[in-house]
Amino acid sequence: IVFGERISNIGFFDKITTFYKYLTSLDGGKLIACDKRFIEITDQSLDGVSYDFEDSSGRKFYPILFASKDFFDVFSFSTSAGRLFTEEDFEKRKELLPVLLGCNYSHKYGIGDTINGAFLVIGLLDSGLFYLDPGKSENVINLSNMIVAPFVMDEKADPTMLSNLTGFGTLITKDDSLLPQIAQKAQKLELFDDIEFILYSEQLQRITKDSVTLIMIELFSLGIILFFCMICLITALINYIDIQKNELAVHLLCGATPFDLLVRLVVPLFLLLVVSWIVSAITIKETATIVASLFFCCVLLLIAAVFPAMRILRRSISEFYRENEND
Repeated sequence: IVFGERISNIGFFDKITTFYKYLTSLDGGKLIACDKRFIEITDQSLDGVSYDFEDSSGRKFYPILFASKDFFDVFSFSTSAGRLFTEEDFEKRKELLPVLLGCNYSHKYGIGDTINGAFLVIGLLDSGLFYLDPGKSENVINLSNMIVAPFVMDEKADPTMLSNLTGFGTLITKDDSLLPQIAQKAQKLELFDDIEFILYSEQLQRITKDSVTLIMIELFSLGIILFFCMICLITALINYIDIQKNELAVHLLCGATPFDLLVRLVVPLFLLLVVSWIVSAITIKETATIVASLFFCCVLLLIAAVFPAMRILRRSISEFYRENEND
C-alpha cells in the first residue's frame, strides 16, 4: 500500500488511528507493518553487536523494530530461549515494553533482563532469521543485531510511527475486492490525496532477482581470487620441491617412497587449511556451513596437491641425483 501526501494535519492522529484499526481488522487480509527506529543502549557495553550509526559525541545507536501482530504471524519467527509475543503484548501497554533480541545479543542479555530501564527481554531469536519490508526497501533484512518490539495501538502511540506503519504496510490477501474498499475508506477519512496498490509478488521477484545478481557477482569475484590463490599455492609447492631436491633425495635414499614425500609436502598445507577452517568455524557458528567449509577445504587440499604429486611421482631416485649433480 503506497499513499500520497496528507490532505490535512487537522485531526490526523484520530484519522490514522481509525484507518490503522480498520486495516488490522479486515476479514481476509493481514497487514504486515513495521517501523525501524534507533536507541542508545546505556546500561552496558555491547561489544560484538553491530550498531547502525555513531553520532559526533561517540554515542552508538542500535536498531529496534516495532511491528504489528500480523507481521509476526506471517514471518513465523522462532526463539532459542524465552517466548514470542502474545495478544496481550499488542493490546496493553506495560511499564516495561517486552522485546525479542537478535541472536548476537545472547551473550549480553538473558530472559528477564531489562534494557535502559524501559524494555524487558522475553525471548532470544534463533540465528538466521530475516524479514522483508518491500514498502521501504528491496533488501533482505537480517535480525541478528535487531531488537524487536510489538507496536501497541493506544492513545500513547507515536503518530509518526503509526503513519509509517500504515503508509508503508503490506496487505496480504487473496480477495481483490478489499482494495477498492480500502481506497474508499482512506478517501472518506480524508487522509491522503492518492492511494496506490503494488503487487507484493512483483516486489518479491525484483528483490529475488537483485539478490541473485549480487550473489553471482560476489561468487564470481571470490572465484577469481581463489583461482589466483590456488595458482600461487601450487607454484610455491613446486618451487619448494625444486629447492629441496637434495633433502628429498636423501629421504628417498633412506627408504622413503614417493608417497612419503607427498605426505611430507601435504601436511603443512593441511595444517594451514585446518587453522583457517577453525577460525571460520568459530566465526560462523552454523553446523551446516561449518561442515560445508570443511569439505571445501579438503577439496582445495586435493586440488593443490595434484600437480606437486605428479612432479614427485614422475621422478625416481636417479632423477633426483642427476638433477643435483647438474645443479
